[in-house]
Amino acid sequence: MNRTTTATIGTTGTTGTTGTMGSTIRNVAPFARADLLLLVGRIFAAPKAGAVAGAAGVEDWPHADELRGLIAAADLSMADRDGVDAALQAAIEAVRLSGPETLRSERDRLFEGSVICPVNESVFVRRDKGAILADIAAFHQAFGLRLSPSAGEKADHIVAELELLALLLVMSGKAAAEGYLVEAETALNAAHAFATDHLSEWLPAFCRHVMVQYGLPLFPLAAAALQAVWSAVATVQGWPAGVGPEVDGAVHGDSGSPYECDMATAESSDASAEPLARP
Repeated sequence: MNRTTTATIGTTGTTGTTGTMGSTIRNVAPFARADLLLLVGRIFAAPKAGAVAGAAGVEDWPHADELRGLIAAADLSMADRDGVDAALQAAIEAVRLSGPETLRSERDRLFEGSVICPVNESVFVRRDKGAILADIAAFHQAFGLRLSPSAGEKADHIVAELELLALLLVMSGKAAAEGYLVEAETALNAAHAFATDHLSEWLPAFCRHVMVQYGLPLFPLAAAALQAVWSAVATVQGWPAGVGPEVDGAVHGDSGSPYECDMATAESSDASAEPLARP
């Protein structure tokens, strides 16, 4: 179960895991839930180096019937399925209508350069950034994972954290299917711990932050989809969905002083320049 986590999608894939494993693995729900996390996270991912469209491509997003099948396979609460479906459909349609160049430029405007909206946990959570990265590194190392050197993003980036959580779900599901119940429980417990200690602490605030940004509706719709998927998956997995810190137009850096989101500087939102290391 040794895998590599990167800051661009390409681990379990989207809809591919459940499609290829469904005939041999009885419980596909962990894989489908992982695919949902990867699917919505993919919108926020930077394009792969050298790719014409990269993560911004519009040709291989799931269509409506495929998406409904994935949501059904994830065995989400009946109360959440329609909301997740509607939110994802709206976000994917916005991606298709925008096209790769518009998606790329809007992503750069919001998340790069002056960083209108930070995408790293260490900006939202008032803990030492070194401690946050060290804790994430401990999860990576415990399961033989690593952040790709070519990712160009820190381990506390929203996409990297979603991918790590998705990988833990896949590891748990695969181990259970192969009869390795202790290993399955270990990965499942790790997923719960990571969701509790990291994503639940800041993902809701990140989503609220993006949803109120001016400009194209693309990323506000993506943030709404991310919140819907996160809440639905957290519910069935027994994770705390979290509420995150109140933002009110400002987030806090390590100094504890707030800065306006549309006035944020790249220095303020930089997670760390140090490589991952065992705490």
